[in-house]
Amino acid sequence: MADRRATAFAGAGTLALVELRRWLPKRAVLLAVVSLPILLFVTFTIGNDADTPFGEVLGTALIGWSIVVVLIVVGTSQGVLADAVEDGSAAWTVSMPVTRRAYVVAKFVGAAPAIALGAVIVPGLVAYPFLAASADAKSDFNAGEVINALGRDSSSYATLPSLGEYAIMLALIALLAVYLLAMMLLFGSRLTSAAALLGLGLASAAVLIVFNGLGIVEGTPGVAFVAVLPNRLEELAVVPAVIASAAWSALAVALAVWSFDRRPL
Repeated sequence: MADRRATAFAGAGTLALVELRRWLPKRAVLLAVVSLPILLFVTFTIGNDADTPFGEVLGTALIGWSIVVVLIVVGTSQGVLADAVEDGSAAWTVSMPVTRRAYVVAKFVGAAPAIALGAVIVPGLVAYPFLAASADAKSDFNAGEVINALGRDSSSYATLPSLGEYAIMLALIALLAVYLLAMMLLFGSRLTSAAALLGLGLASAAVLIVFNGLGIVEGTPGVAFVAVLPNRLEELAVVPAVIASAAWSALAVALAVWSFDRRPL
């Protein structure tokens, strides 16, 4: 049984390294260059309003950025598998001593770190000092602002989270990006239409919002949209949320492997 599994995924490691070299560093840097200005733009646009407490700045900035990350990831990853099928490179590769299963897994393993780092982790960490500056600016209230603050919910006054807590937020958003990559691989295992892939990718993100609306928080990769709200991270069971997000991605990749294994090339 072990030998059969090893044969089924023969060549996956080598292919994954090839894919990783295709994504790192150039594509990952390009993702960061696109993603970072959007996060900073939202942060400064909201933060410049003197009457907006920092908790709202942080929540709005990260939620708005998460939505943009969804668009970036779906647009970037829609051709990861579909384009290879369309141009014949997938058929050429699997005609060698490489299994279809190995091919799909390698596509995911090679792209996932670059997308997580480029679209989420690196931009998020670079933005942290700018968020800190915004938090410091919000710490100075004049008398009128203090009076106005009394009418607001106390959760709106979340201070800048520690770097560790902030890293957890970024990790959850990165898991959302990786999940979307896995879904695009699944759709690409059957389809080559760019319009169909884009529509299905966006629909996958929309479903997560519905899950959150139903109160299914820890069980969905869309937890990132909830975890970044003021005071919600400490209420969240982070470990189950991370495990659930990883499980969704693993399931999508497994289905992509199964589907790709049965399609004609």
